[in-house]
Amino acid sequence: MLGVPPDSTVVAFAARYDEMKDVGLFVRSARAFLARNPSGHVLMCGAGMSPTNPALREDLRASFADRPDLLVRVHLLGVRRDMESVYGVADVVALTSSFGEAAPLCLIEGAMSGAVPVTTDVGDAASIVDGIGFVTPRDPAAVCAAWEEAARRRDELSLALLRSRPRFSHTRMIAAYSTVIERLHRGQRVPLGVR
Repeated sequence: MLGVPPDSTVVAFAARYDEMKDVGLFVRSARAFLARNPSGHVLMCGAGMSPTNPALREDLRASFADRPDLLVRVHLLGVRRDMESVYGVADVVALTSSFGEAAPLCLIEGAMSGAVPVTTDVGDAASIVDGIGFVTPRDPAAVCAAWEEAARRRDELSLALLRSRPRFSHTRMIAAYSTVIERLHRGQRVPLGVR
Protein backbone atom coordinates (compact mmCIF):
# COMPACT_ATOMS: atom_id res chain seq x y z
CA MET A 1 0.00 0.00 0.00
CA LEU A 2 2.83 2.42 0.81
CA GLY A 3 5.13 1.27 -1.94
CA VAL A 4 7.73 0.10 0.58
CA PRO A 5 9.79 -2.69 -1.02
CA PRO A 6 9.66 -5.99 0.90
CA ASP A 7 13.43 -5.99 1.49
CA SER A 8 13.40 -2.54 3.14
CA THR A 9 14.50 -1.92 6.70
CA VAL A 10 11.46 -0.35 8.35
CA VAL A 11 11.35 1.67 11.58
CA ALA A 12 7.88 2.33 13.02
CA PHE A 13 7.05 5.18 15.39
CA ALA A 14 3.57 4.98 16.93
CA ALA A 15 2.88 8.04 19.04
CA ARG A 16 0.79 11.15 19.22
CA TYR A 17 2.49 14.43 18.38
CA ASP A 18 3.31 15.60 21.91
CA GLU A 19 6.27 17.17 23.72
CA MET A 20 6.78 14.08 25.89
CA LYS A 21 7.26 11.85 22.81
CA ASP A 22 10.19 14.04 21.63
CA VAL A 23 9.17 13.81 18.01
CA GLY A 24 12.07 16.13 17.17
CA LEU A 25 14.58 13.54 18.40
CA PHE A 26 12.80 10.86 16.39
CA VAL A 27 12.86 12.99 13.22
CA ARG A 28 16.56 13.85 13.63
CA SER A 29 17.31 10.16 14.18
CA ALA A 30 15.24 9.25 11.11
CA ARG A 31 17.27 11.75 9.07
CA ALA A 32 20.51 10.04 10.15
CA PHE A 33 19.05 6.56 9.59
CA LEU A 34 17.72 7.27 6.09
CA ALA A 35 20.97 8.95 5.01
CA ARG A 36 22.96 5.87 6.10
CA ASN A 37 20.49 3.22 4.90
CA PRO A 38 19.36 3.52 1.27
CA SER A 39 16.79 0.75 1.78
CA GLY A 40 15.45 2.29 5.00
CA HIS A 41 11.89 3.54 5.45
CA VAL A 42 10.23 5.24 8.42
CA LEU A 43 6.55 4.91 9.32
CA MET A 44 5.08 7.56 11.63
CA CYS A 45 1.56 7.05 12.90
CA GLY A 46 -0.68 8.44 15.60
CA ALA A 47 -2.57 11.65 16.27
CA GLY A 48 -0.74 14.51 14.60
CA MET A 49 1.54 12.27 12.55
CA SER A 50 0.17 13.50 9.26
CA PRO A 51 1.04 16.11 6.65
CA THR A 52 -1.72 18.36 8.03
CA ASN A 53 0.26 18.99 11.25
CA PRO A 54 2.27 22.21 10.75
CA ALA A 55 4.55 21.48 13.73
CA LEU A 56 5.50 18.08 12.29
CA ARG A 57 6.03 19.62 8.84
CA GLU A 58 8.41 22.13 10.45
CA ASP A 59 10.30 19.35 12.29
CA LEU A 60 10.73 17.52 9.00
CA ARG A 61 11.75 20.67 7.12
CA ALA A 62 14.37 21.55 9.73
CA SER A 63 15.92 18.07 9.82
CA PHE A 64 15.74 17.29 6.10
CA ALA A 65 16.47 20.76 4.67
CA ASP A 66 19.76 19.58 3.14
CA ARG A 67 18.33 16.22 1.99
CA PRO A 68 14.69 16.62 0.91
CA ASP A 69 15.16 13.56 -1.30
CA LEU A 70 15.13 11.39 1.85
CA LEU A 71 11.60 12.50 2.74
CA VAL A 72 10.08 10.16 0.15
CA ARG A 73 10.97 7.35 2.58
CA VAL A 74 9.18 8.98 5.52
CA HIS A 75 5.55 7.86 5.57
CA LEU A 76 3.14 9.94 7.63
CA LEU A 77 0.22 7.63 8.35
CA GLY A 78 -1.82 9.55 10.93
CA VAL A 79 -4.22 7.62 13.15
CA ARG A 80 -4.46 3.97 12.15
CA ARG A 81 -7.00 1.30 12.97
CA ASP A 82 -4.72 -1.50 11.77
CA MET A 83 -1.67 -1.17 13.99
CA GLU A 84 -1.00 -4.89 13.72
CA SER A 85 -0.33 -4.30 10.02
CA VAL A 86 2.00 -1.38 10.71
CA TYR A 87 3.95 -3.32 13.34
CA GLY A 88 3.87 -6.42 11.16
CA VAL A 89 5.96 -4.76 8.43
CA ALA A 90 8.36 -3.08 10.85
CA ASP A 91 11.80 -4.39 11.69
CA VAL A 92 12.11 -1.91 14.56
CA VAL A 93 9.57 -0.17 16.78
CA ALA A 94 10.97 3.06 18.21
CA LEU A 95 10.23 5.22 21.23
CA THR A 96 12.08 8.51 21.83
CA SER A 97 10.08 9.88 24.76
CA SER A 98 11.82 12.16 27.25
CA PHE A 99 9.33 11.91 30.14
CA GLY A 100 5.83 10.86 31.15
CA GLU A 101 5.88 7.22 30.09
CA ALA A 102 4.92 4.31 32.33
CA ALA A 103 4.67 1.11 30.28
CA PRO A 104 4.63 2.24 26.62
CA LEU A 105 2.23 0.03 24.67
CA CYS A 106 3.97 0.69 21.36
CA LEU A 107 7.02 -1.24 22.59
CA ILE A 108 4.93 -4.17 23.77
CA GLU A 109 2.64 -4.28 20.73
CA GLY A 110 5.55 -3.87 18.31
CA ALA A 111 7.56 -6.61 20.01
CA MET A 112 4.57 -8.95 20.02
CA SER A 113 4.35 -8.39 16.26
CA GLY A 114 8.03 -9.25 15.75
CA ALA A 115 9.58 -5.77 15.60
CA VAL A 116 12.63 -5.21 17.79
CA PRO A 117 11.92 -2.43 20.31
CA VAL A 118 14.41 0.43 20.68
CA THR A 119 13.75 3.03 23.34
CA THR A 120 15.16 5.87 25.32
CA ASP A 121 15.44 5.23 29.07
CA VAL A 122 12.05 6.48 30.21
CA GLY A 123 9.51 5.00 32.63
CA ASP A 124 9.48 1.19 32.55
CA ALA A 125 10.71 1.09 28.95
CA ALA A 126 14.13 -0.36 29.80
CA SER A 127 12.59 -3.25 31.74
CA ILE A 128 10.05 -3.87 28.97
CA VAL A 129 12.75 -4.28 26.31
CA ASP A 130 15.20 -6.19 28.54
CA GLY A 131 16.38 -9.22 26.58
CA ILE A 132 14.32 -8.39 23.48
CA GLY A 133 15.46 -4.92 22.42
CA PHE A 134 17.72 -1.96 23.08
CA VAL A 135 17.91 1.16 25.23
CA THR A 136 19.64 4.11 23.60
CA PRO A 137 20.98 7.47 24.74
CA ARG A 138 19.06 10.57 23.69
CA ASP A 139 21.29 11.38 20.73
CA PRO A 140 20.29 11.04 17.05
CA ALA A 141 23.49 9.22 16.06
CA ALA A 142 23.12 6.79 18.97
CA VAL A 143 19.43 6.22 18.22
CA CYS A 144 20.26 5.59 14.54
CA ALA A 145 23.00 3.11 15.51
CA ALA A 146 20.59 1.29 17.86
CA TRP A 147 17.98 1.01 15.08
CA GLU A 148 20.62 -0.40 12.74
CA GLU A 149 21.78 -2.94 15.34
CA ALA A 150 18.18 -3.93 16.09
CA ALA A 151 17.46 -4.49 12.40
CA ARG A 152 20.71 -6.46 11.96
CA ARG A 153 19.90 -8.67 14.94
CA ARG A 154 16.17 -9.11 14.26
CA ASP A 155 16.50 -12.75 13.22
CA GLU A 156 18.71 -13.47 16.22
CA LEU A 157 16.17 -11.83 18.58
CA SER A 158 13.09 -13.40 17.00
CA LEU A 159 13.09 -16.37 19.39
CA ALA A 160 13.46 -14.07 22.41
CA LEU A 161 10.56 -11.94 21.08
CA LEU A 162 8.44 -15.06 20.66
CA ARG A 163 9.32 -16.36 24.13
CA SER A 164 8.44 -12.99 25.70
CA ARG A 165 4.81 -13.15 24.58
CA PRO A 166 3.49 -14.77 27.79
CA ARG A 167 5.14 -11.96 29.78
CA PHE A 168 2.82 -9.46 28.08
CA SER A 169 -0.26 -11.61 27.59
CA HIS A 170 -3.76 -10.64 28.67
CA THR A 171 -3.83 -13.81 30.78
CA ARG A 172 -0.88 -12.58 32.84
CA MET A 173 -2.42 -9.12 33.13
CA ILE A 174 -5.71 -10.53 34.41
CA ALA A 175 -3.89 -12.77 36.90
CA ALA A 176 -1.89 -9.79 38.20
CA TYR A 177 -5.04 -7.69 38.65
CA SER A 178 -6.70 -10.62 40.38
CA THR A 179 -3.79 -10.91 42.83
CA VAL A 180 -3.94 -7.20 43.66
CA ILE A 181 -7.72 -7.26 44.13
CA GLU A 182 -7.55 -10.37 46.35
CA ARG A 183 -4.84 -8.82 48.54
CA LEU A 184 -6.76 -5.58 48.87
CA HIS A 185 -9.92 -7.48 49.70
CA ARG A 186 -8.08 -9.37 52.46
CA GLY A 187 -6.58 -6.13 53.75
CA GLN A 188 -3.04 -7.09 52.80
CA ARG A 189 -0.50 -4.56 51.68
CA VAL A 190 0.17 -4.69 47.94
CA PRO A 191 3.88 -4.19 47.23
CA LEU A 192 4.88 -1.64 44.60
CA GLY A 193 5.73 -3.17 41.28
CA VAL A 194 3.33 -6.11 41.53
CA ARG A 195 2.43 -6.95 37.97
